[in-house]
Amino acid sequence: MSVIRTQLRGLASRPTRLLLTSLAVIVATAFAYATFLVQDVVKQTLSDSFSTTTPATSVVVKSDEKPLTDKVIADVKAAPGVAQVAAQGTAYAQAGGIGLFIRSDPGRGPLSLVTVKSGHFPSQAGEIALTPDSAKDGNLKVGDTVAATLPDTKKTVRLTVSGIVEGHDSGGGYVSAAGLSALGGQVYRLNISAAAGTDATALVNRIKPLAPGATVQDGATVRAADASEATRAVDSLFLVLRLFVLVAVLAAGLVAASTFRIVFAQRMRQLALLRSIGAKRGKIVGALTIEGAVTGLVAGVAGVLAALGISYAVIAVVRATGVKITFPAVDLLVATACVLGAVVVTVASVLAPAVSASRVAPVAALRTAAVADAAKKVSWGRLALGILCIGAAVVVALGAVVIHSPEVSALGIVVSGAFAFGALLALGPFVVPPIARVIGLPATALSKVTGRLAIRNASRSPRRIAATTSVVALGVTLVTGLLVGTSSMQAYADARLAAQFPTAVIAAGENIPASAVQKLAQHPAIGVAVPVHAAEVGLSANGNQLPGTTVNSMDVAKVPSLQNAKVAGGGPSDVRPGTIGLPTTLAGKLGVHVGDSVVVTSKNHSVTVKVAATWETGFGIVVLPADLAKVAPDAPISQVLIDPASGHTAVEASRAAASALPGVQVQDIDQARAQYQGPLATVTLIALGLLALTVLIAVTGVATTMSLSIVERTTESGLLRALGLSRRGLRGSIVLESAVFGLVGAAIGLVLGTLYAGLLLGVLQIGIGLVVPVGELAGVVAVLVVLTLLAGWLPSRRAARISPVEALATS
Repeated sequence: MSVIRTQLRGLASRPTRLLLTSLAVIVATAFAYATFLVQDVVKQTLSDSFSTTTPATSVVVKSDEKPLTDKVIADVKAAPGVAQVAAQGTAYAQAGGIGLFIRSDPGRGPLSLVTVKSGHFPSQAGEIALTPDSAKDGNLKVGDTVAATLPDTKKTVRLTVSGIVEGHDSGGGYVSAAGLSALGGQVYRLNISAAAGTDATALVNRIKPLAPGATVQDGATVRAADASEATRAVDSLFLVLRLFVLVAVLAAGLVAASTFRIVFAQRMRQLALLRSIGAKRGKIVGALTIEGAVTGLVAGVAGVLAALGISYAVIAVVRATGVKITFPAVDLLVATACVLGAVVVTVASVLAPAVSASRVAPVAALRTAAVADAAKKVSWGRLALGILCIGAAVVVALGAVVIHSPEVSALGIVVSGAFAFGALLALGPFVVPPIARVIGLPATALSKVTGRLAIRNASRSPRRIAATTSVVALGVTLVTGLLVGTSSMQAYADARLAAQFPTAVIAAGENIPASAVQKLAQHPAIGVAVPVHAAEVGLSANGNQLPGTTVNSMDVAKVPSLQNAKVAGGGPSDVRPGTIGLPTTLAGKLGVHVGDSVVVTSKNHSVTVKVAATWETGFGIVVLPADLAKVAPDAPISQVLIDPASGHTAVEASRAAASALPGVQVQDIDQARAQYQGPLATVTLIALGLLALTVLIAVTGVATTMSLSIVERTTESGLLRALGLSRRGLRGSIVLESAVFGLVGAAIGLVLGTLYAGLLLGVLQIGIGLVVPVGELAGVVAVLVVLTLLAGWLPSRRAARISPVEALATS
C-alpha cells in the first residue's frame, strides 16, 4: 500500500506531468462523448425540421396511389371534432427559366410548415411564395409576375410572387389550396387538428369511413415514423462515425503508452529505490497500473466535461444567429461509459511500460541514466511479428483482389490495412530510424551541427520514434486514403456527368416539336441546339435479345463536346453511318464486342449495324439519325442538346430554352453537378474533420514526447550549451527533431494511404480510376510539418532557458 501511496502522491505533486500523460486520452474521450451529443442534436433537429407532421396534427390521412378527391376533403372538413384541415399536394411548373416543384400549405396557423420571411403567403389562386433559392435562381422578387408553363397540360398561367418563405425544402414554391387546384395539382395527404376536447383515436375512427382506400393514423404515430425516416440515414452515418472514434481511441492509446514509457524511464531511480527497500515487482506494476487508472479517470472526466462545454457553447452561438437547433440531452449512462472507456484505454496503455519498468534490477537502475528504457535494443520477436503481419496483409489483399464480391473484397482490404498497421508498429523500431536519417539529410546539409543533433536525437530511441511516428502515419494514411478516394470519385462523377451532359444545357420532354427546336437555334443566346430522337426498339445478337430498349440518335458531328469525348472503349465520335455505340453492360448482355453486328428491330422494320464503340460512362445507346429513321421513322424528339453562344452564359441559354420549348424540363450542367458535388463535398469535409482529430492526437503525442524528452535530456542539453552550442542552435535542433516525427509519419502515411485507396477502388468494380490529388496531399504534409514544428517549439524554448550550470547540476 505504501508503494501505491508513493506513486499517487508523486502524481498529485506533478500536475503538468499528469496533463501531458493524459492529454491524448482527454481529446479522444471528448471526441467520443461529443459524437453521442452531436447524434442526439442532429436527430432531434431533423425530427423537428423534416417531419411534415406538426405537433398540432391530431390525424393524418394519406393516399399513396390515388389522389384525394374534393369530396373526401370536404367530408373530412365537415366531420365533427375537426378544427382545421391542411391539404398537402404538389404541382410542377416552368417559371422564370427554372423548374418549380410547388406545394400547398395553409401559410399560417399550427398546421403550417413554412415561415414567411418577406411579403405575405398566397391567399388566392394566381399567387405563389418562393423559397430564397428559387427566387435567386429565377431572378424574381416580391411583386414580380411570371409566366408559368404546366408541362402536363401545356397551359401557361400568370403567377404573382406574393412572398419569400422558408420551408422544409430549399427550392420550389408554395401556394394555397385554391392555388394548387388552379395549377392542376393533386392532394395526397391531409393534416388534421382536432377540436378542443376531441380524442385523437376517436377522430381517427370517425374519419376512416370518409376516406376509403387511404391510410388514416393519429398524428403522434405518423410524426414518430417521419422522425425515424428522417434520422435513419443519420443513424447509419453515426455508425460509421463510431469507427472513427475507435481509430481515435487507438491513436490515443498508442500515444499514452509511449508517454508512460518515457515517464517511467525518467523515474527509474525512484522505482529502483522502492525495489531496494523491499518492494516486489508485482507491487511496482500494480502501483503504476493504479496510477494509470487514476490518470484515465481524470482524463475521462475532463474529456466529458470539455465535450459538454464546447457543445453547449457552439449551439448557443448557432441559436443566437436564428438557426433552429436543440441542445443535447445529458445522458449520464453514456458519459459514465466514456469515462470508464478512458480508464480502460489508459490501463491497457500503461501495462507494458509498467512491466518493462519493473524488470530493471535496483542496482542497475540506480546507476543507469534516465534514457535506459529508450536505449534498449529491439527484440527479434518484434521482427518476426512484423514479418508475419506483412505476410498476412499481402495474402489478405491478394485474396480481396481475386474474390469477385465487392462487399467482401472491401472488407478484406480494410483487414489487410489493419495487418499493415500492425506490421508498422512491430517493425517501426527497425525501419523508422533509417527513414528518419534519409529524410533528415536536407536538414543536415543546411545546418550540420543542428541537423545532426536533430537526426541523432530522433533516432537514438527506436521504440519511441516508432510509436510516435506510427500514430502520425495512421492519421496521414486515413486522410490520404480519403482524399485519393474522393478525388477519384469526383473524376469518375465528372466523366459520367460529361457523358450525360454533353452540352451545357439539356432540355427534356415528350415529343418536342422540331419547329420549336429550329426557332430555339436562331436565338442569339444559343450556339448549339441539336435534337435527340429516341425510340424503343429491340436489340439482338448471338441469340441474345434485349426488347424494349431505348436508342438515341443525334448528329454527333454538330456537338463539339461529343467529338472530344475520349473514354475507355471509344466515344460517340466513333459512331458513323451503319454503326452503333453501346454501354459495356448492354454489350455484355448481347455478347458483342467492337466490330460485331447487332440487329435493331421495331414492329415493321429492322437494320443491322456494327458495334463501333463501348463505354462505361452514361452516353447510353447512340446511333446516327439516318440509321434510327430506318427502323423508327417517326421517332419523336425527346431531348435538345444546347450550348450557349459565345459571350452568353448557360443560365441565359436555359432561359431561352424554357421560353422557346414550353412544357419541357430544362437543366444545366452546373445544376446537375451541384446535386452530387454538394453532398460529396459535405461528406468529405465531415470525414476530414473527423480524421483531423486523429492527426491532432498524433501531434499531441509528438508534443508530449518532446516535452518529456527535454526533461530527460536536461543534463545533456547543459553539456551542449557548455561546449558552445548557442540557445538558437539548441532550439533549432529540438524543433527539427520534432519535425522529423511529422515527416517520417507523413511519408509512410502517403504511401500506405495511396496504396490502399487504389486497392479499395479496384475491388469495388465500379470503374473508378485512381486519381492522386498532389496539391491537396502536399497541403496536408505542409500543415502536418507546421504542426509538428509548433509541437517542438515550446519544449525547445524551455530547454534553451536553462543555464548550462543549472542543467549540469540536475540529477
